[in-house]
Amino acid sequence: MSRVRIIGVGTRFGDDRAGLEMAARLAAAPPRGCEVVATERPGAELIELLAGAEAVIVLDAVRSGTAAGTVHDLALEDLPQPFRSMSSHGIGITDALALAEALGCRPRGRLIGVEAALGSVVMDRPLSAAVAAALTTVVQRVHAWVDRYVGAERARDAEGADG
Repeated sequence: MSRVRIIGVGTRFGDDRAGLEMAARLAAAPPRGCEVVATERPGAELIELLAGAEAVIVLDAVRSGTAAGTVHDLALEDLPQPFRSMSSHGIGITDALALAEALGCRPRGRLIGVEAALGSVVMDRPLSAAVAAALTTVVQRVHAWVDRYVGAERARDAEGADG
């Protein structure tokens, strides 16, 4: 089993493909000990992808009102909780995380998102220039987070072996 599962989420619609593009880049040269998965509109499938991982990094396009290409990096526990009741017809990332928490299978990790440009989520449209430019930053950030996570885990293992 991989220590860290990297999950790229998105669709093939313009900037919404950012999570899939980030996953493709990381799959070409994955951080050591990582499994990289890309999934379109995962819904409840995301819960299965969270289960069994020690840690996850979810990659996605986001909309928060900041400038296109802004990189958002949040601990999973810092994501806002869903404000509506869940339905199997509309499970998003925060919904899947809340359900995984209730089921006792929510790993620690991060959501790294890139702010989509307004009007950019259109069929057959390429990534906007701002989002495309941010992808290298995200890949570097993922590698750095994995290095810190694996290093911290090794230190904890060493402390346990000494005790």
